[in-house]
Amino acid sequence: MLRCLYDQFHEPNPQKVPSKRAEDRSVGFQHHSSILLFNQSSLKDLQRVVKDQYEKRNETAELANIDINMELFRPNLVIDEEPAYSEDGYRALEFPSHEGSENLKIHFHGHCQRCNAITLNLEQHTRNFDKEPYSTLDLYRREKSSLKPVLGILIHISNPSEEGRTLKVGDKISITALDASENMGLELVASELI
Repeated sequence: MLRCLYDQFHEPNPQKVPSKRAEDRSVGFQHHSSILLFNQSSLKDLQRVVKDQYEKRNETAELANIDINMELFRPNLVIDEEPAYSEDGYRALEFPSHEGSENLKIHFHGHCQRCNAITLNLEQHTRNFDKEPYSTLDLYRREKSSLKPVLGILIHISNPSEEGRTLKVGDKISITALDASENMGLELVASELI
């Protein structure tokens, strides 16, 4: 489950696969962006909401079998920024230069639509009970234009001359463009969580 970018235009990537029939020789892989920025505060909030859902239904025993951790979401860059979901409004970011290079400029590409892969328990090789955390995310984190819930943002490097640059844990990040007015393009899909 890797994210990779094969070109700058984010078009579907036809990959050759062995086949006897000509029409089966390529398969499309969707590459929206090679970098997923994820917020630990958003994960903590999701864990809280899932826990609240199960407590309200008096199903706390089932909750013990649900493992919601960072690895499920396969992020490349992780921040810890309050409030939760603040990353939804980021439109441009910069990492400071190292050794005389220019600042690494990164721009928003879109919200990361989540699939059922986040329901896997990676240690037990099973699906989480009730398809969590997907089920809960779907209650309150769905984009208006999508049928899937979102969590994390897809970003891309704006100055290609800096591609291949190494980022380190603890590097400072500057938010250079923020769109806090659009309500992140999300809609509430349930009038209230259970």
